[in-house]
Amino acid sequence: MTEPTRRLLGQGARFVLVGSAVTAGNFVVYWLLRTTLAPVPANLVATAVTTFAGTELHRRFTFPDTTAVPGRKTVQNLASWVWSSGATSAGLLVLPLLVPDPGPLLEGLAVVLIGTTGGIGRFAALRWWVLPVRDPA
Repeated sequence: MTEPTRRLLGQGARFVLVGSAVTAGNFVVYWLLRTTLAPVPANLVATAVTTFAGTELHRRFTFPDTTAVPGRKTVQNLASWVWSSGATSAGLLVLPLLVPDPGPLLEGLAVVLIGTTGGIGRFAALRWWVLPVRDPA
């Protein structure tokens, strides 16, 4: 196995671990906010908090030997938040049509499931655009 392949696999494994922790955090923040907010506002806040925190955690643990390209981290954070909050909010609006009175727990699980689908795109954006690793030739 080549060094670039080994590095990519290691980053992928760390991305899954960090992403799982961030996703769990998103669930907890959503569930706590849901006690006082409606589903969509709770989702927007939870997704914003965990998107920005997640990018920093990925910079430190998934891609520790990199430096963010100026401005790209902000663009990626905003794009990730817009996509994730839009997709998960749409899911929250559709969920009651499928399950009458789903409750915060099922809503939170729907947010996690939908939000997880963006992980591959987020990994690619962080790995090759925001925090590029210069693999030896």
